Amino acid sequence: MHQNLANQLLITPQKKLNRGFTLVELILAIAIIGILAAAVIPSFSGYQEKARSTQVLLEAKKIATAADGLLGGGKTYGIVASTTVFTDADILTLAGSDITGTISSGSVSGEHFIFTYDKTIGTAAYTASRAATGKFNITW
Repeated sequence: MHQNLANQLLITPQKKLNRGFTLVELILAIAIIGILAAAVIPSFSGYQEKARSTQVLLEAKKIATAADGLLGGGKTYGIVASTTVFTDADILTLAGSDITGTISSGSVSGEHFIFTYDKTIGTAAYTASRAATGKFNITW
């Protein structure tokens, strides 16, 4: 009888209880997630900065297009608006209501309106400027 019981114990496979993950497996998974997050998060901040500077550049181009359109219409740039003179307010009205920065250093050089456009987004201050050649430069 003892031998029969011994044979049954050898033949019957023991069941392993699977209750979940071990502590080592959980720590390893958390470590991998931490490494991936450390690699990805800095790249997102770069994309945000690029998006903000692109927004300021696009607004500056809208201002340039509006001002150049007024120049092409035979008007000149000045401090007091009249039928032949346009001001920063005229430019902002024509450029659109989404322009929330400020125009400064406005002047005319040939066919181009030369200006500096300042805008603050969050805690960063951006400055877009247009040269006499018509090219833009942006700093922050």
